[in-house]
Amino acid sequence: MKDTNCVGHFAAEIRSKDCIRPRLNWKMFGRLLALAWAAVLTVVLTIHVLAWLPALVVTLPQWHLPPLQSITSIGCGVVALSVAWLLPRRKRITVMLLLLAAFVVLTICLPLPERYNDVGYMGDGLDFVQNPKKYDVNVPFAGGQPVLYFTAHLGNLIVAVVYRSLGSTASAAITAYRTLSAVGAALCALELAAVLLVFRGSRRACRFVALALAAPVTLGYYGYYEVGYMAVSAGAFPLLVRGLSRRGYAGPLTDSAGALQGLHAALHGIGLLGIAGGIVTIAIARIERRWWTLSRYLAFATAAYLGWVAFYVLVLHIGVQGDGSSSAFAFRSLTTSSYFDRRLVDPLLSRSAWSEIGAASLATGVPLLVFGAAMMRRSREWVTAVAYASPGLLFLVLWWPTLGPRGDLDLLLAVFFGIASASWLASRSARSAWFGLAVLALTHVTFWAAIATAAFDRAWIK
Repeated sequence: MKDTNCVGHFAAEIRSKDCIRPRLNWKMFGRLLALAWAAVLTVVLTIHVLAWLPALVVTLPQWHLPPLQSITSIGCGVVALSVAWLLPRRKRITVMLLLLAAFVVLTICLPLPERYNDVGYMGDGLDFVQNPKKYDVNVPFAGGQPVLYFTAHLGNLIVAVVYRSLGSTASAAITAYRTLSAVGAALCALELAAVLLVFRGSRRACRFVALALAAPVTLGYYGYYEVGYMAVSAGAFPLLVRGLSRRGYAGPLTDSAGALQGLHAALHGIGLLGIAGGIVTIAIARIERRWWTLSRYLAFATAAYLGWVAFYVLVLHIGVQGDGSSSAFAFRSLTTSSYFDRRLVDPLLSRSAWSEIGAASLATGVPLLVFGAAMMRRSREWVTAVAYASPGLLFLVLWWPTLGPRGDLDLLLAVFFGIASASWLASRSARSAWFGLAVLALTHVTFWAAIATAAFDRAWIK
């Protein structure tokens, strides 16, 4: 009996030391996962930088003075940087809020032309406004059916309501898209105003607003005939960073960041990449209650993204269904070509693919992120900024735009939602902000050069 008791005692002691059932070391697993993601991101950033040269070779002959809308956005950035430098805090806040209001008015008064250098660049949007039947197919609720497509359910709802209220004509379709753009500009201004107030009108907040106003994604607010650019949130990243700076506290700022990005994902589903960027940022943050913060961020993002569905069904009495858009994305293979939508998809390891990737990278503002990271390499901020942008950086490399960089520019702008984190990095000092504004000015030039370059046109294969 005594021996049996000794054996039982020994077995219990072994179990208490986890010799039989070892526990998974979550901390070590997290570190290995972070290292793997860092390795992938290093390769992706290297591809972006190396692809700039072949892209410049292709687009450089098309470099011209950007249109008035680009000059207006850059001009707003110049004014905002001057305000941040010259005025004291109270006057700074007042003038910056007035500038944001003026920016919204300018986007309404200066709509984009339908063609640039006799080249169409609004993708399928131009077909929709010229052919109401196609418009009704693309947005069933606009054609009288009680259905919304899930891909951009909130964005399409706004467009459809305006379109139907104005008589479902071609001019109504144009007005509907321009109304959506005005909503986007107002939302952008409100988010930037919130950043100003949260940071109490600091000079850095003002410099961030300046760079955000000069970013190429703001071109969508000048009446672009598509919805994709609405997926980008101007204020989510600074609010998230501010919230994460308070260790162990998942409060209103991180919640607000999640809700804002969820709202933009409701406007267009590509905004899910932005939610993923927030997840990566929280995952690498040096905070104590990481899982609690992450769960709250996801809860608010999901509610803002999917909560509208209950409103559609219970209040508006319309249904929501998929439209196959998720399967309409083509991705590049490494070495082999393929066919998608009667078009040839070039492999990643090809000159044409690198030219396209480089052109998309230059046109959407990736150089600002690289510049900001280089300027702030001694600070951990660059790690946070690049981590936030990482899902979009990877997607830009792997994704094959079906209509080419010219036709899918609204989605390309939405994919690189990291323009917000890049702007935050570059706003660290007055010197880096002015250099960052110069980078954005060149980005606008390459944006329009990518539109004018015929080398990226897609040929249908019979």
